[in-house]
Amino acid sequence: MSPFSTVCQGKSAVPAGLAAGLTMLGAEAQGESAVLAEAKKKANIGVGVGLVLQLLAFVLLQSRGTAAILGAPLALVGWVIFIWGCMNYAEGKGHSKWWGLVGILGIFGLIVLILLPDNYKNV
Repeated sequence: MSPFSTVCQGKSAVPAGLAAGLTMLGAEAQGESAVLAEAKKKANIGVGVGLVLQLLAFVLLQSRGTAAILGAPLALVGWVIFIWGCMNYAEGKGHSKWWGLVGILGIFGLIVLILLPDNYKNV
């Protein structure tokens, strides 16, 4: 049979190539759904861990002694993880990962990302 042949069932006829294409589209949508779920998971982990590390660094920087020395590197690590989470958040909303660099602005950058429209709303 050729890809242009039709499969008849009762009164309807569907081209075999079209049926195969629709099956592939369904598989791609499921694949996109998995990627979307993974991006959202990474975003939650990155933003959450980044914020916790930055808060811990703030507390350490307020203390005196050797604990304060750990504050600055911990804040930097938290900031990098937070930006990584923001990049995944932007990707999870259907935008370029580079939009996540507004995470450099901290909580204000996260607010900008929250206000971006969700391009995957119907997925």
